[in-house]
Formats: sequence, C-alpha cells, structure tokens
Amino acid sequence: MLLIDESSSGMDPSARRKIWDLIARISENRSIVLTTHSMEEAEALCTRLTIMVGGRMRCIGSVQHLKSKYLGGYTLDLQLQASASPAVSEAVKNHVLETAMPSALLAEQHGLFLRFSIPRASPDGVSLSLGDMFRVLEAMKKDASMMVQEYSLAQSTLEQVFIQFAKEGDQSFGWNNE
Repeated sequence: MLLIDESSSGMDPSARRKIWDLIARISENRSIVLTTHSMEEAEALCTRLTIMVGGRMRCIGSVQHLKSKYLGGYTLDLQLQASASPAVSEAVKNHVLETAMPSALLAEQHGLFLRFSIPRASPDGVSLSLGDMFRVLEAMKKDASMMVQEYSLAQSTLEQVFIQFAKEGDQSFGWNNE
C-alpha cells in the first residue's frame, strides 16, 4: 500500500502529467491512498474517492457515481454574439428557462455569457435526451434573432460536486463567504 499526499501540488503541467502516469502504472499492482485538493487529479487517478469537508467524510464512490448521485445533470454555457443587446440576452434566458429547457436553472450570467444547470430529470419526471438538447441548441444557434455565438453542453464535474459539499459545510459551520 502506498500513501501519497498532494502528489502534484505546485508542479507545472508537464511534470504533473509525468507523476500521474507514474502513479497510474504503480496502481496496477498495489493499493494507493491519495489525498488531493485537485478534482482534476482525483478524476484522472482514482477508481473510488471520498470527499471530506470540515474533517468529515461526506460521500464515497466512483467518480461517475458521485456525479450522478449528487448533481446528475448537465451544465449549459451560452455565449452570445458581441453585438447582442441586454434585451436579446434576456430573451435567450427566458427562452431556455420557459420554453426550450423548462427544468433548467440559471446558474450564472455575466454580460453576454449565460450558464444553466440542467437536472437529469425535471420535477415533473419529464426530461430531454441529449439528442433533444442538442437539437434545441442547434435551432437556437441557427435562429439569427437569438444571436448565439457558441454553446457548450457538459456533464456536471467532480469540482461542482465538491463545491456543493463545501458550500453546505460552510453553512453548517456558520461560515459566510459573501
């Protein structure tokens, strides 16, 4: 058994990749316990992981299990064209929330950038397939009035799972990061 603490902390990307390759090779014939603050490192190296907040273990499982259980959805990023007005941005936001993907929640909005959180299943049990979501997004991009420059649809990340637990920990300890 090998215990490793913060294996690639402070390393440049090339050195980090080399150490990750070494750890992956070594893990083929021995058990490794790795502590890290890097969700990217955890996702690259771990077959099972646990997230700890405030000294307490909050969850354990495979990366995919934790993503599915604790977030279980997608993140949609929309970047509007530079010439889009605030009214266009508002119209696009309303179109996504009310028509295109009614189960979506607005997570962030910065100027012409919109980020939505889309749960795997809506509260009424109806959900869009990935194919349906891409069809909706392509239609929005082709509609000149929406002024969608580009979009990205991705599965929720391990980093987002960690942040969710960290926020809950902050609240349970009475910490306020605002």
